[in-house]
Amino acid sequence: MGNDVLRQEKGGYNKASVLAKLDAYNILLMMAEEGVSSSKLIPELEKARALPLDRVKSGFFGQYGFSTEDTDNCIADLEEKIAAAMAAAR
Repeated sequence: MGNDVLRQEKGGYNKASVLAKLDAYNILLMMAEEGVSSSKLIPELEKARALPLDRVKSGFFGQYGFSTEDTDNCIADLEEKIAAAMAAAR
């Protein structure tokens, strides 16, 4: 992602679920960069993809969460980096 900050928005993604998902992706990226085999990474990647991204309440009394657009872009960027690191390890 261009900037390293996830903006906040009313009714965005729950911060705890975003941080858990990003942590899982970052661990996978480190593993891929260290040359862990794709046979071990792919099942873990599927688990990371399956982690839910819950939304917070929106509306007048809604809560603030991380921007859905920023989060989705960040996850897509991490997926590209993981794929590139897995391809480089072959």
